[in-house]
Amino acid sequence: MFDKLKKLFSKEEEVVELQHKPEERPQVLVKVHRLDSIADVDAIERDVKTGHIAFVKAKDIQRRDFAEFQASIQKIQRLARNYGWDVVGVEEGYLIIAPRNARIVRD
Repeated sequence: MFDKLKKLFSKEEEVVELQHKPEERPQVLVKVHRLDSIADVDAIERDVKTGHIAFVKAKDIQRRDFAEFQASIQKIQRLARNYGWDVVGVEEGYLIIAPRNARIVRD
């Protein structure tokens, strides 16, 4: 009994080393897409919904079929409003579409 009490009140400390693991963050990819028809918006939607940034080349459809280009842009804008995405058009007919967890900084 005395040994048990001695162990309880002894000043011996046990040192435990903790392993530090860096916090794992999900990887955000930048996916490059070509917008050739309104059907291509579905692939863009799928990638941005999964958290990836879409870099979309739209200048070919803009030159070839302006009406389909406008319909595609309207669909992308509607999706952006519904899901909280950030969309910006850049020079030379490219779009950048960022998911809800990313923001595009404008100057």
